[in-house]
Amino acid sequence: MRYKDASLTLGGRPTDKADRCAFSFASLDGRSPKIVEGGFEMRYTNPDLSVAPCGSKGGEAELKFLDPHDSVNMAYRVTGQQDRRSCNAVVKSGKKPEINAAVPFSELEVGQQFCLTHPYGQGKPAELLRVQRIAPKEGKVTFVVTAWGED
Repeated sequence: MRYKDASLTLGGRPTDKADRCAFSFASLDGRSPKIVEGGFEMRYTNPDLSVAPCGSKGGEAELKFLDPHDSVNMAYRVTGQQDRRSCNAVVKSGKKPEINAAVPFSELEVGQQFCLTHPYGQGKPAELLRVQRIAPKEGKVTFVVTAWGED
């Protein structure tokens, strides 16, 4: 296990209307989840998820799972007790659809879980995100994240 129950908060609308509403990115690699700044740092980091705090249509905040450089990660909604093997097994089961589109905050619920998988086998890294808090008006979401490394 790389880390367990680490907190990660993404998003946040600007308090000053003159400020630009910017995406918030995070990487789940390493020893803890990490906020990734846009611009130059994005060239050397593959973010795993992002929040558009002002949304794209209608102004509702949105969560998106992504890996803009190589599309290796796959995201799925899951329930129940999860570990690395069960997160990676969801790819092969065909029982859950992969999340390919942005998830509006209105579809998020506290306690909801998502597995990010690396679909090359049961022993590969995986991450489990549990929604801990949602603040739609602020455009923020807080997750509890557990990450497993490779066998």
